[in-house]
Amino acid sequence: MALDVCDDGTMGCAFFDSMDGSLQLAEDVHRSTVDVSEHFATLACPTLLLVSSRAPQEFLDHVQRSAFPYKSCVQILSSSEFSVEAAVDRLSSWRNDQLSTARPSSRAPVDASVRRDLPNGGDGKRVDRCSISPEEGVANASTREHKNPVSLGCAGAVLTELRYKCISRSSPSSEPISHQPIPVKTFALENYVALGSETLQTLQIIQSKIHPNSQYWGGRMQSQDQKEGLSIYGLFQGHSHTPQGRAKLRRLISRPVSNVSIIEDRQQAISLFLLPRNADKTRHIIGALGKIRNAKIYLEHLQKGTGNITIPKFDQDSLVAIGELISHTVDFEQSEYRGRTTVRLGLDRNLDELRRHYDGMNSFLAEIVVSTIQTVPQWAVSYIRSCIFLPQLGFLIVTDVDPRTGKGKYRGNWPDEDHWELLFVADDSAYYKNDNMRHLDDQFGDVYCKIADREVEILHVLSQEVLKSSECLSVASDACGNVNVILALALTAEKYKWSVPKLTTRSGILEIKKGRHPLQELVVPSFVPNDCQLGGGGHNDDDSCQNQSRCMVLTGPNHSGKSVFLKQVGLIVYLAHIGSFVPAEMAVISVTDRILTRISTLESVCKEESAFAIDLKQLLNAIEQSTSKSLLIIDEFGKGTNSDDGAGLLASFLEHLSSLAVRAPRSLVATHIHDLFGCHQLLPTSGLQIAHMDVLKAQCGEFNCDYITYLFKLRDGYSSDLFGGYCATLNGVPNLVVERANVLSMLLSRNEDITIPCARLSPEEELKLHSAEIVARKFLEGFHTLVSEENCLLQDARHMLQNILST
Repeated sequence: MALDVCDDGTMGCAFFDSMDGSLQLAEDVHRSTVDVSEHFATLACPTLLLVSSRAPQEFLDHVQRSAFPYKSCVQILSSSEFSVEAAVDRLSSWRNDQLSTARPSSRAPVDASVRRDLPNGGDGKRVDRCSISPEEGVANASTREHKNPVSLGCAGAVLTELRYKCISRSSPSSEPISHQPIPVKTFALENYVALGSETLQTLQIIQSKIHPNSQYWGGRMQSQDQKEGLSIYGLFQGHSHTPQGRAKLRRLISRPVSNVSIIEDRQQAISLFLLPRNADKTRHIIGALGKIRNAKIYLEHLQKGTGNITIPKFDQDSLVAIGELISHTVDFEQSEYRGRTTVRLGLDRNLDELRRHYDGMNSFLAEIVVSTIQTVPQWAVSYIRSCIFLPQLGFLIVTDVDPRTGKGKYRGNWPDEDHWELLFVADDSAYYKNDNMRHLDDQFGDVYCKIADREVEILHVLSQEVLKSSECLSVASDACGNVNVILALALTAEKYKWSVPKLTTRSGILEIKKGRHPLQELVVPSFVPNDCQLGGGGHNDDDSCQNQSRCMVLTGPNHSGKSVFLKQVGLIVYLAHIGSFVPAEMAVISVTDRILTRISTLESVCKEESAFAIDLKQLLNAIEQSTSKSLLIIDEFGKGTNSDDGAGLLASFLEHLSSLAVRAPRSLVATHIHDLFGCHQLLPTSGLQIAHMDVLKAQCGEFNCDYITYLFKLRDGYSSDLFGGYCATLNGVPNLVVERANVLSMLLSRNEDITIPCARLSPEEELKLHSAEIVARKFLEGFHTLVSEENCLLQDARHMLQNILST
C-alpha cells in the first residue's frame, strides 16, 4: 500500500489486492487528518507501506510511531516515485509488457500424439472461449483517474514495487516475467465504516494471538504463528470451510460498509440459507464446501513457465468440460497410492505399453537370473542372488559380498569373459552390471523414466488445457468463497439465535430490544439482555423526536455491567454494517459512518505520553471526527487525573455534545463521577439520557453492604452506589484491607478530617498508649469488683486508682 499527502492536506492511497489481483485506487481525501491513514490501513491490511517523503513531518511521525501492525514494514520513498506523470508511464509500460510476447515454456515440445490422445484432441472445443484483451482494466486508467491525482501517483509507486518484487524473485538468467492483466478499481473511503485500531481491539472484533506451537522470534508475524482468540471473527471462522472463504471472511470483517443495498443483499442471502425448506440443501452445500480448495493457488503453479492463453467465459458447461477433461486424464486412486499424479490407463497407447513392460518385469527378471546362472561356473551359482531393475541405473545382477574384500564373491572372469562392473554395495549385497545387463539396457532402456517422461508430457498438455479455463476456475473459486462467507454468517446467526436488523437512512436512530453481547454471553451461565434507544426510536416518524436523547450517560456500581453494555451496543451496530444478523430481538439502526471508542488506554514505552494524555487524544479524535452519523462510546473518561479536573472535563464534553443538537453523534458515556449530577445542565431535559445498571441491596451494615445481587439491568436515572469494597472482596482482597478502606470512605463521604485516623504514632507514644491501656483495664476490673460490694464510696474508687498508678 502507498500513501501520500500533499501540502494542502489531500491524501491519496493505492494498494494491490492479492486476493483478486487488482490495483485499488482511493478517491482523494481533501483536508485529511493522520487518522485517515488508519482507515486506509484497516481496509488494505498491507504487508508493506510506502510513504512519500514530501508528506508532512507530523504524518511521517504518526506512521512510524503508531501502533499499526505493519510499522516494521514502512518505507519512505522519494516524492518523484509518486508523481502522476511517472504513474501514467508505469501503467503504460505495464500494459506494453502484457502485450509483448511472453517467455516460452521451459518444457520440451510436446508430441502431437499426446495432444491427440486427450479428450477432444486436447483442443478444448467443449469449453467456450472468448478473447480478452490483456490491457483490459489498465488501458484507460491514466485518463480515468486524473481526477484523483494523489492516488494515481500512489498507484505508480505500487507498480514499481510490484515490478521490483517480480524481478527479485526470478533468477538472473531467466527471461522477463510475463505480467498478468491487472484490473484497476476505484473506491471511496466514505462507503466504508471507519474503525480505528483501538476500536478493533477493545470491541474484540479481531483478536489474533501468538499460537502456542509457533516459533515466532519477532519481526512480522506470519499466519501460522497466530491463532484467533475469542473475537467476532473467531465466531464466524469456525463455520468457514474453504481457504478462500476464510480470506474473504476476514476482509468482510475488516470492511463494514455503509451502503444499505449491499447490506440488505447480504441479509437476504443469509435468510435464504436459514429457510426451513432449504435445510437439506444447506447441509449439502456445507459438505461440498469442505472438499473445495482454492483453485487460484493451483492455477498459479500451473502458470509458471507457460505462455499467453485464451481465456474462456464462465459458464456451467465450461466447468463440466474441465472436470471431465481432468477426470478422464488423471487416475486419482493411483495418484493417492503412489504419492504423485498418475495418468489413467488406456489414455495413451505408448504409455500403456511401457507400463505393461514395467509391470511384467518380475517374471522377465526371473528368466534373466536363470540364464545368468547357466553362464557362471558351478561353484558360483550359490552366490547369484537375483537380477533387479532400478530406475536410472537399469538392470543389475545381485551377488553375495565377500566380507574380506568388500566385493562380490563372484565378479566374473574378465578378460576371458564379459566384464562385471561393481556399481555399489548395500545390505550385504553387491550390485554388478555385465555385458548382458548392458544389452538389456540398450534394448529396453530406462522404462521407469520413460513412463515418467511420458506422463509429464501428457500432464503438461493437460495443464495447458486447464489454463485456458483459468479465469473460469478463478471466478468459480471466488464464487465458492463468497458462498462460504454468507453461509458462515448464516450458521452463526442460527447457532446463537440472532435476528435480522433494519438499517435506515434517517439520522441518529438507534433502537435495540433485548440486545446481548455476542461474546460475553458465551462465557457466563446466563446473560441478561438490555434495551437501548437513542434518537427517538426507529418506529417514530416524527423528525422532532428522532433528534432527542442522542446521548446516554450511564452510571452504576462496579461490576454491574456498564462496560459490557457499551461494547454490546457497539458490536450490534458493527455487525449490522457487515450485513450480519445481530444478537437482539429487534434492532433499528441508522447508517453509521464511524464507530469511535475511548474505552481502554493503549500505553506503550515507545510513546512519550502519559496515560491521561493518551485518553485526551482519544477524546480529541472522537470530537474532531464524529458526525451526526457516528457512534461514540466513552468509558470512564477523566479517571486518569484528579477528580475535580476529570469532572470538569467530562462535564464540558457532555455540554459540547448537548450543544450540537441534531449534529450530535449517538453517544454512550459511562462514568463514576457522580458530582456531575448536581448540575442542572446535565438533566435529561437538556438532551442527555441518564441511566444506571441496577443492583439489589439487602440489609447492610454500617460500613459495608454484605448482600448485593447484581441484576445487570438498565434502569432510568442515575445511581450513586459504588460498592468498591464489595468488589474488592469478590476479587480476593483481604478483609482487613477492605474494612479499613470502608472506614476511610465513610469519613470522606461525610467530609470529615481523616488526618487523625490516618496518623501514625511514634514508638514513645505507642509505649505510653500501651501503658495507659493496661491501667485502664486493671481499673475496670477492680471497679467492677468494687461496685458489687455494699456501701461502695467514690473515695474507695479513687483510692483503688491511686494504688494502680503507683504500681
